[in-house]
Amino acid sequence: MLNKNFPPPTLARRLAPALIALIAINLLLLAYYVVYDYQLAVHADSAVMNTLAQEIHDSGQFFPRGWNYANGDLWVLGTHTVIVALLAVLPNTFALHAASGLVTAAMVLGAAWWCGAVLGQSRPARLLALAVLAGGISVNMAENLYGQAAYGMLFAQACLLACSGWRLLHSDGAARWRWGALFALLVVLVFWSNPSRAAVYYGLPLIAATVALRYLPRLRGDGHGVPSRRAAAMLATLLAALAGGALLHGHYVKLVGSSGLAPAAWLGFDGMVRNALGTLRGLLSLFGGLPPEGAPVIKAAGVWQALRLLAALAMLGLLPWALRRAFDTPWRPARLFFAVYVLVSLSINLLVAVCTTLPDMAAPEASVRYLVPSLLCALVLLAGVAVDDFHWRGAAPALAVAALAVMALSARPAYQVEHAPGYFPEAGMAAYSPYHQFAEFLARENLHYGYTTFWHAGRLTLLSDGKVKVRQIGLDNGLPVPVRHLSSDRWYDAAAWTGPTFLMLRAEEVAATDWAQVERLAGKPTRVIDHRGWKIYCYPDNLAAHLPFWDYQRSPPLRLAVGPASEHRIGQPLAHGAALRAEPGQSGHLLFGAPRVLAPGRYLVGFDLDSEGADDAGVVDIAANNGATVLAALPIRGGGRRRVELPLTLSAPTSVEFRVWSNGAARLTIHAVELRPQDPRHVPPTRQK
Repeated sequence: MLNKNFPPPTLARRLAPALIALIAINLLLLAYYVVYDYQLAVHADSAVMNTLAQEIHDSGQFFPRGWNYANGDLWVLGTHTVIVALLAVLPNTFALHAASGLVTAAMVLGAAWWCGAVLGQSRPARLLALAVLAGGISVNMAENLYGQAAYGMLFAQACLLACSGWRLLHSDGAARWRWGALFALLVVLVFWSNPSRAAVYYGLPLIAATVALRYLPRLRGDGHGVPSRRAAAMLATLLAALAGGALLHGHYVKLVGSSGLAPAAWLGFDGMVRNALGTLRGLLSLFGGLPPEGAPVIKAAGVWQALRLLAALAMLGLLPWALRRAFDTPWRPARLFFAVYVLVSLSINLLVAVCTTLPDMAAPEASVRYLVPSLLCALVLLAGVAVDDFHWRGAAPALAVAALAVMALSARPAYQVEHAPGYFPEAGMAAYSPYHQFAEFLARENLHYGYTTFWHAGRLTLLSDGKVKVRQIGLDNGLPVPVRHLSSDRWYDAAAWTGPTFLMLRAEEVAATDWAQVERLAGKPTRVIDHRGWKIYCYPDNLAAHLPFWDYQRSPPLRLAVGPASEHRIGQPLAHGAALRAEPGQSGHLLFGAPRVLAPGRYLVGFDLDSEGADDAGVVDIAANNGATVLAALPIRGGGRRRVELPLTLSAPTSVEFRVWSNGAARLTIHAVELRPQDPRHVPPTRQK
């Protein structure tokens, strides 16, 4: 029902067709963005949905044993799920990526519409929210919702959990069992994927919302709240499903690999101020409020950018206003339930963004993506509060409707992709995509399997339409090494590809490569191709068979040289540059860092060092988790040049670093570290396609 202060019903009826027409236009622009323009914007992170789906298809395992997930994730119900199903009948091309994006868009819009219905919002309010979401809001928001799409899926899950939880609290009979089953299934799925993230996004907010609905009306004296028996049943269902999902996660995460960020730590005050400013910048970016630097102001485009900036700034105040307004209207329990749910999730995520080391504020526009699900839930709430509680004398509702209208009209700039041609170019989109053209060039040169750095490998593989497979690598002490972040171990097996391979590097990467060492291990390339700023080194067979710690089943001893480029806190390089030395009185880490991922198995790690002047010179150790976990350690005792050996046993793929700590009592020199496999256990073989 419309609020009595809302403009007359005749005006509302006239607005509805205009909103429906706007939604239709925005949907067409959204579809074009996902199907056509995003070919020019696809990147390594968004290509992962296709590469993981292919790995699931090829291995026959929904959680491929050789796959390395990130940050404790297991992809259960994600953007890759649609692609896995389609691979049974279609090749793995960008068309499957687009299909996944369209399905995610449908979930985003459908979940938002259902959420508005559960909240009791009027049809104009729900149409306005749909117009805003279908319009993408901004380039940054459109990327997270529909391009890479991961946070669109998380937002849809947030809405579905809130709505099914509400229905469970208020249904009877058979309906209550149906809603309970749906709610429990959703909880299991999100906690199976990542218990830590699910606790922040869904678990704690749902508990707080249920408790608030039980006790807050009674404390305020305007009702009895939801009955205790229903609240207890809701919480029991939540906790049981939560435990089940967490147990499944704990089981499967041990069977796969994982990479990730260092554990979050608290920032100091200056760091919190820096993160707060970065978060503000990121929020303005999400709401499309950052005009292009240097763009003219006194032009039509400049005026529109000013409106976008004002709308984004208004949203920073209007979203808290909508949450407070929801608490001021206790006669709408659904609105209260949803407001608490959103408030708790948003508060925890803001605390993490501002006060911890988790976000990388070198790129604040990307770091604030963690806030997207909570922000959009608050936006759905704002649309209902603004439209259904509208009155002409209220500044906040009028400002909210105006800001939302500006965003609903922003689909054209929100779906803008750099270097995109006009709609439906005659030559096809591939003619404007450097990566399409590069992949075609590689195929023409009969180069079908190779290696390059992370940000280029995945999209070349995706945009080649299956003609070329490019695997991600980095450089470590001058040697190419696998980057096992969001990749499969079997990509680096010598048996994964028989035939010529190639290594693609930029000029700065060529300069950082120790070619003498590469040639000693793999021989000279058969040819070197210069192409558009890249050097492509072609080899007659698979590089993985020759380079150390690529193929886990062929791991020769590896000697890691120590020199000026090695990470150290104390000490100086020797004149010949092949060692680091700490003098008496210098205490701290003489060597640390340069982590590398090792396969499960047993190793012998030898430290080639020299000490004089004291019997006890310090400690050598092997650490994981960015130094937080010490896997093995030995004191440095005795004198002269010698080899100190540490045995190391790993039960799972682990990123380790080798460290030498001087206590300052002796002159201590480290020359090299040698890693010698003993009997590595191998990842089970997978079915080859």
